[in-house]
Amino acid sequence: MNLNTVEKLSDQLDEELSWRRLELTNLKFNIETAEGNKLNTNLRASLVLLYSHWEGFVKQALTFYLQHVSKQKLHNNMLKYNFFALEMRNDIATISSSKKTSLHTQLISNIFNNMNNISNIPFKNQIDTKSNLNAELFQELMQTIGLDSSQYTPFFPLIDERLLGVRNSIAHGEAMHKTQITKESYLELHEKMIKIIEMLKDQIINAAFERLYVINRDESNEKISNLIIESDEMQKISQNTNEIYV
Repeated sequence: MNLNTVEKLSDQLDEELSWRRLELTNLKFNIETAEGNKLNTNLRASLVLLYSHWEGFVKQALTFYLQHVSKQKLHNNMLKYNFFALEMRNDIATISSSKKTSLHTQLISNIFNNMNNISNIPFKNQIDTKSNLNAELFQELMQTIGLDSSQYTPFFPLIDERLLGVRNSIAHGEAMHKTQITKESYLELHEKMIKIIEMLKDQIINAAFERLYVINRDESNEKISNLIIESDEMQKISQNTNEIYV
């Protein structure tokens, strides 16, 4: 699977969402038509699967986007820093607990030496939902791929309390009446989670189309200009110093 074009990425996301939507639609129908104990059983099962599809889609969709960016084979200095951070993650982790200056120096050297190289962004096993995808972790994962998560903020209490919180209660064997989930509240939660998943799919496709993974050109040019100015000033200082000692 080579997601090097926006069209391929879009098709893959559509396929991923399609089968999940079909299963969730079947679960929704079962709840709409169930009563009594059968309803309670369907509610418990559907809550767990609804969370499963939320976590599963986020993990797959973000991985697809990472793969798409990786397949562009752009130079590291053209990409937003989060992608370069992923590329250097193993090096950073290796020296994170070390106090050896030699290792710190090697890390800095690797960073500078790789800035102008073609990127080699890892995308397999980079999105870890930890089987507990709450709002805080979702924000962190969105930062990992360089996308803004602010539009989802109004849904965070819904995700943490009504989806993840109840799913955990069910997984721990609590009775249905303790979760305070009714047919009506589940159907509302169902529709909102579908909306969030669709929002994420559309955001990723738009990010790929707009090439939002590329670093801001004005910002990049400003940094390069500053480096040139600093280099010129250092050369002048060096020349003046040499003249003093001649």
